[in-house]
Amino acid sequence: MERVNKIRPSVRTEAVSSLLKVQNSRYFLQDILQEKSAKKYLNEKDQRLLYEITQGVIRHKTLLDYYLSQFLKKKSLDSVVRIMLQTAFYQAIFLVRIPPHAVISETMKSADEFHLSIPQKGFLRAVLSGLYSRINSFQKRALDDSLPDFIRYSHPKWLINLWTKRWGQKICRQILSAGTTRCPFWIFPNPANNTFQNLIQSLQNEQYPYKPLSKKEGIAASTWNPVIKKWLENGKAYIQSPHQYASVHLCPAQNNQTILEIGAAPGGKTIFLNHLAGKKGLVYSIDKDQKRMELLQRRIRIMNLDRVIAVVHDLFKSFPDSLPADYDHVVLDAPCSNLAELSRRPEIKWRISPDDLDRFQSVQRNLVKTGWLKLKPQGSFLYMTCTLTQQENQNIRDLLLTQLRGTLLAELETIPTPEEPAGGYACLVRKNR
Repeated sequence: MERVNKIRPSVRTEAVSSLLKVQNSRYFLQDILQEKSAKKYLNEKDQRLLYEITQGVIRHKTLLDYYLSQFLKKKSLDSVVRIMLQTAFYQAIFLVRIPPHAVISETMKSADEFHLSIPQKGFLRAVLSGLYSRINSFQKRALDDSLPDFIRYSHPKWLINLWTKRWGQKICRQILSAGTTRCPFWIFPNPANNTFQNLIQSLQNEQYPYKPLSKKEGIAASTWNPVIKKWLENGKAYIQSPHQYASVHLCPAQNNQTILEIGAAPGGKTIFLNHLAGKKGLVYSIDKDQKRMELLQRRIRIMNLDRVIAVVHDLFKSFPDSLPADYDHVVLDAPCSNLAELSRRPEIKWRISPDDLDRFQSVQRNLVKTGWLKLKPQGSFLYMTCTLTQQENQNIRDLLLTQLRGTLLAELETIPTPEEPAGGYACLVRKNR
């Protein structure tokens, strides 16, 4: 698929090769970019540009193709050439700080690295020249209300119809706008220490921008910086979405109680559950993904999560014999369609279909029943997702309340906004018998 054989390709070439991989549904953009960052031949500035270009192209894919179609006499286009033009169009329309000559020269350099033919290179140059001759109108139209929502916001029509039917056009457009917004880094303090004000002071001293989160003790940082990196590496802080942070805080566990955490990796929720467990409680954290559990194990070491017992296991096959038979509290972060986190994972919207929602619901129902069987009478069951569909949220709540005869104690649904572009659902249910 990739035609690059150069040892150190340019940022644009890395962007194109990453986007080519994303077309294959086996690959997630975040994993691809982390692999490229680990190679360390791109400096931090170039890595940030790589993230910006690739995520931006996926977020605005339909809009970029709409503009690109105005230069095409035929719809068929080599995938490498199409993605090169998408990256160039994104930079020209949304990254106005990059001058035209830089966009064109870097695109042509990338064309050489991909060994494109002379006619293909000529086509690229002609389209980019035409783009910049009309760039002002394109930049204005990117914010034009007259464009259909599926073009302006670059979301599948079925998803727009689903959300419009549920919430109406105004809130639907708010969710769509959130999905095309750059996702900030949400930083929260390790509850085991009281030094978070020192982080804020360090950001202020270095003049790194941040915003305090409303009603939460964390901050939102728009850019990655050495201060945040150091705090994360030292275990004094961690990254988590505000919705997940608020959801896990619904858990009423106390010292000397046991917690079963299902879907634990990579461990953002585990940090707070470890805090709830106190000096005498225990958290049994289960996930079937070995690679993601390695991240949780690293967090356990760095943050000294001494009340956590991490187990790699597939609950669809069995329950680990080595673990206790029942628990005071169960927390299930369920596998879901992730449709409330499209700002962070924009490729999801192009992979999920309506049929997938029923498939996820089946998985969720099975995990709920497994966790419910392990819950002591009068214990609490916390169900969490990062999505916005009734099949995966309210329908599972109804399963807990009707079929399993639980009592609803709390419920939270967070609608993404451009200011906080991530959301989801949570409900806390008591087991009556």
